[in-house]
Amino acid sequence: MKKTVLLGLAALLLTACGPIRPDEGTESSPAPLPSASSASSAGTGQQRAAQLAAAWPGSAAEQVWRSGYHPLDPRQQWLPANAFHDEGDRLGYLGGQLDLTAALPPAPAGTEVFWRDGGRLALPLLPPEQVFRQLVDGRSCHDQGCRRLQVTEVRAGTRPVATSRGRATVPVWEFTVAGYTEPFAYPAVAPQQPSPPGGPVPDELRARSVGLGSVSPDGLTVTGSPPQGGCDRVTGAEAYETDRVVVLIGHLLPPTAEACAAVLRFSPVTVRLARPLGDRVVLDLGTGLPQLPPEQQ
Repeated sequence: MKKTVLLGLAALLLTACGPIRPDEGTESSPAPLPSASSASSAGTGQQRAAQLAAAWPGSAAEQVWRSGYHPLDPRQQWLPANAFHDEGDRLGYLGGQLDLTAALPPAPAGTEVFWRDGGRLALPLLPPEQVFRQLVDGRSCHDQGCRRLQVTEVRAGTRPVATSRGRATVPVWEFTVAGYTEPFAYPAVAPQQPSPPGGPVPDELRARSVGLGSVSPDGLTVTGSPPQGGCDRVTGAEAYETDRVVVLIGHLLPPTAEACAAVLRFSPVTVRLARPLGDRVVLDLGTGLPQLPPEQQ
């Protein structure tokens, strides 16, 4: 999930600042600087955080996060370790040049996701013909080196997935492609992803989302990284807290020069909470979606 959030934020930053320079690295967070702009950023950030915190309890998004199937990194496929043999195979696969030469197995109407703690959830099963259509419909390959691939077998299987409830085992469809010993696998269930509460990001929001990085053993200190463009300067971060929710708010100074470097950085910041994080959810300031530190994903 965090990757999705950061990619969305990166796209917004690049709209204003241009392409990323791959030679730019991560910078340390500068010391907080008092300014009227920072105060304004704090105000709009607190308002947005309060809106998200009030909308989260009892929402459909909270119910899915705690008891539904919400993958943290929704995989669309599991490629075999030796994919691809050559550029022709890669182009053909990406271009949907797949010929189904095998019979499709029968598919029941439903299936189950299993968690390591013994939890289980019944979900509708995506039939194999629907999954296969997603691989070929609307795709084309005009490159002369594009090669057609033959799907010689389709069978049911499972794969492990990180979810908001912990590690789970989900059903997949495994497609055997001629010339490959390992199958190409695709999820046979769709994630439960209701719209997050809180509505769209307001245009006047001048604060910045903070991607959750880590939580101290006592739960009182969290670290994160608000993305910043070449025109931005991180001045610090704070937390909006309730008994159910924590929202991290990053503050930046607005650009002072007409020209700035077309870069994207993630500057680490540290925030001290009023009490241990516990089982409270950390919501992203922009999307309103929950975050987990990498070690819990």
